[in-house]
Amino acid sequence: MKHWLENAKPGVPDNAIIALLDPDMILIRPITPYVRSVPHLISRRIPPDEVFERITEGHPAAQTYGLGAPWTNDNHKHFNRGKICGEGSPCLIPDEKFGELHYAVGPPYVVHKQDFIKIAQSWTRLVPRLVLNSSEAVFLFFTKLLFLF
Repeated sequence: MKHWLENAKPGVPDNAIIALLDPDMILIRPITPYVRSVPHLISRRIPPDEVFERITEGHPAAQTYGLGAPWTNDNHKHFNRGKICGEGSPCLIPDEKFGELHYAVGPPYVVHKQDFIKIAQSWTRLVPRLVLNSSEAVFLFFTKLLFLF
């Protein structure tokens, strides 16, 4: 993603909405930048004031998964978010309940280009730390979560 955003010819338009998919996905509805007005798009209870009309900068969307948020546990046996994310990181703020509601997601991700730039920069900075500080199984689990930081 980072390479494509930086090197695409022609360049990716600044206001582009980008969908990132896994190659094994089967889609049963069109991918759209609209959220609130699309019937059956929201799969769980989310406070109505947190459901936005359209994907814009600062308002991405993704498929909810039942991953939970064990990475918010600061006593986790295999994952130390303070070490991986670093002091002052927004990764340190969410508690388990907030993490489950907002970060237990996976592909498809539908994100504004400017947000994907930030995500790609964080991803390339944080994944090497994750590899050095986690077991292989935990690495696979948490790389999806770090996508959001």
